Amino acid sequence: MASESMGLRSISGAQRKKIFYGSAMGNLLDWYDYSVYGSLGVVISKEFFPASNILAALLATFLVFALGYFFRPVGGLFFGYFGDKLSRRTTYIVVIIGMGIATGLVGVLPTTLAVGSIAVILLVIMRAVQGFMVGGAPGAGTSLVAESFPNEKRGLFTSLFSAVYPAGILLTDAVILPLAYFAGNNGLLEWGWRIPFLLGFPIMLIALYFVYRIEEPPLYKAISEQRRKSKNPIKEAFAKNPLQMTIIGILGITGSSATMGYVGAVYVLVYMQSVLHISYYTSYLIFLPAITSVVILDAVWGWLSDKIGRLPLFVIGLGLGASIEIPLFYIWGFSAHPLVLPLMILIALVIELPYSLTQGLQALIQSELFPTRVRFTGVAFTWDMGLGIFGGLQTYAATYLLSTLGGVTYTSTGAIATVKYPWIGLLYTTAGCSMGLVVLAAFRKWLPKKGMRIESMDELPPVMNSQASAAKGDGGT
Repeated sequence: MASESMGLRSISGAQRKKIFYGSAMGNLLDWYDYSVYGSLGVVISKEFFPASNILAALLATFLVFALGYFFRPVGGLFFGYFGDKLSRRTTYIVVIIGMGIATGLVGVLPTTLAVGSIAVILLVIMRAVQGFMVGGAPGAGTSLVAESFPNEKRGLFTSLFSAVYPAGILLTDAVILPLAYFAGNNGLLEWGWRIPFLLGFPIMLIALYFVYRIEEPPLYKAISEQRRKSKNPIKEAFAKNPLQMTIIGILGITGSSATMGYVGAVYVLVYMQSVLHISYYTSYLIFLPAITSVVILDAVWGWLSDKIGRLPLFVIGLGLGASIEIPLFYIWGFSAHPLVLPLMILIALVIELPYSLTQGLQALIQSELFPTRVRFTGVAFTWDMGLGIFGGLQTYAATYLLSTLGGVTYTSTGAIATVKYPWIGLLYTTAGCSMGLVVLAAFRKWLPKKGMRIESMDELPPVMNSQASAAKGDGGT
């Protein structure tokens, strides 16, 4: 409506900054929580899942990692309902408190050596709680940013919001790197692994400081003042909207991109530490430039998407992910030698390029699939389903493929001696990116068009919005 468009224009720059920083800090906590567990996968496997060989321990570790993701869609629906019906801001505050507490408590858990299987049960409970609470974060943060910036700047700022994901991994590395250097491998195993989890408490407090200072976004304010908020966001988002929108969100956007999400942040690190036997410190150092590049490139692709559209860049990312990850990893897997460390760093940079194209744009595209009345619920559930199924299983599936089809041999102590097919784990990523390309091609007419204003979606009932969007224009998103 006109009043909603005016609301986007009238909001002050200071208000926009507060909303952006508040949303970004919540997103930072979200991805810090998850990247800490994944980045310390080898350490956690030894503390909680002692086994006859390292890959068996890692499979157990990553199964618990995936468990947290499986609870995300439940949390997405739960918090999405209240975020659309009551308040974006208040719901985000509750989510942040839950995320921070669940992460911090992992840092005080006893290990299997101390209390046996009780340690594993407690870890599973913390991961389940964490997954449920984190389920509300994508919908909250994405809605706050997308509903506060005008169309011509939404790509840039929503991608900057998405860039907080790799920034969360950078924060994890910034914490783990000095720990690994000063404590060494033994110190990290004995006590150092707890510190990154315990830091979840102060990061939570910092995030709360920023979120407490924000107001509801202008588009959400407009429908609240006009008493047009949804009475049943779950029903309206999925029963009244075409099924194609949900399929696009889960399989075409988030699910496909998620199969690349932990290639560098977890799988590459685990491979360096457990297969190539590179020290914890050196492995984190090798990966640092790659994840830094994703932070920068997310913003670049977001800015460019405001000029040429979202879909072309996203499709390029999926195409690269389906075609170059395996050959690059094949070369990278055999380059473990001090004299070729620069080559390892360079290849790691290129491995992360496809993901930078999709990761930076997925929140933006998701926000343009649903009207303001149900945006929190729609984004949260489709994001969490795609990420929960395909992203949560990425590290487990890749490790399973490596252990069963990779031609792995072990030493007498259970350590990995040789791997015949180091690239085999990335078949999962290739399949996921290919799936995304097929879905986007099949449902292309349902994607939001280039230049579409999300405030215009609120002028029509949900079903008509989607049909109108599909009927207008033939440009890419």
